[in-house]
Amino acid sequence: AVRVPRVFWKASSTEGTECQCTTRKVLVTEWIEGQQLAKCSPQTINRLVPTGVACFLSQLLDLGFFHSDPHPGNILVDSG
Repeated sequence: AVRVPRVFWKASSTEGTECQCTTRKVLVTEWIEGQQLAKCSPQTINRLVPTGVACFLSQLLDLGFFHSDPHPGNILVDSG
């Protein structure tokens, strides 16, 4: 399964005030544990390539968005 991190648009400070986290220049997301695809075994990489291609094409053609830096160091593989 593909997991997209949750975006934090606003957050509460320790003083109880609300602040803007994500702006036009800064994207704040949840932390996701995993191993970089670039550091995985060739078997794991080959198994996940079709999923990566399908995700990229879906983002671009179905949603009209794309990941601006889709190298294997920015894709994480978890134990699931």
